[in-house]
Amino acid sequence: MISLTYKENVEAYIGNNLGILEDSLDKAAQKHLKLKAKKKSLDFGQALTPENLYQTSLKSISKTRGFLEINKTIDIHMSMFSSLEQFKRSLRVAAGTFAISGLIQSIGGLTFRGLMISGMLGVWFGAGTFVFAMQDYATSSYNPDDDHIRIGAQNTVNAAGAVAHEYTHCLQHNFTSIDVTTRNPIVEGHARGLEGIVSERFAQESNNEAYVFVHSQRVAQELKDAYLYACGKKNVTPKKSLEKLPIRNVRGWLSSYAGHHYSIGVAAMTLASAKYGDNVYKDVMKNDFNFLKT
Repeated sequence: MISLTYKENVEAYIGNNLGILEDSLDKAAQKHLKLKAKKKSLDFGQALTPENLYQTSLKSISKTRGFLEINKTIDIHMSMFSSLEQFKRSLRVAAGTFAISGLIQSIGGLTFRGLMISGMLGVWFGAGTFVFAMQDYATSSYNPDDDHIRIGAQNTVNAAGAVAHEYTHCLQHNFTSIDVTTRNPIVEGHARGLEGIVSERFAQESNNEAYVFVHSQRVAQELKDAYLYACGKKNVTPKKSLEKLPIRNVRGWLSSYAGHHYSIGVAAMTLASAKYGDNVYKDVMKNDFNFLKT
């Protein structure tokens, strides 16, 4: 059963449902573009603080648990992301890149030019990691070792979706057979789906579309990425109208490695939801992945 969630099956599932994916991508893109056009008028709430993060997380966790019908409680730790902590991580990435590159080049004998190249690679990867992480709530994370959630959102509105996403990982770890430490596509597709469901509920209750802005952007990017990837793998020409959508590509020099499981996971769960309804998100919590059969 768990094998249905693996990359090979998920990619095949997407490839077999390209028509539905095209419709889903078009709807997601149009939704985001409409929100983007009026972004300046949206209310993103207060700057995030430990105090209002606590209040936001209580509501977000309650909505996540309520939708998934989870009654058991989990003792979690919640904190704000530290930019200093990320800077230290980026320095370690830079140092590691320099060391590995230098070691490889030492096989043929160290040269000043070789050391310069290693240094440049270290700076490039270190800086790239920091810039990528500093995107709003790209820095949010869940640590299964101690059930610690760190939220990197800049404001209370974006924090609502980020908490739902990371808390879903906590539920996956504690109640399902999915290994959240791997690049299993359904880990991220499932969490992105709950992020969207909870964000929509916040938006409806407060009559504030800002709650769904970041989620709409991520989903549009990820669906487009998955669609173009699936078309290439099946040797199918993508629709021009979808290929040329004014949606920023998710795949870049860093995201091509870090983001693929997000894209195909989001696509798979979006397809399953379109075919069978949002109960597929509850099915995951029951270790029932039959909706992914190709």
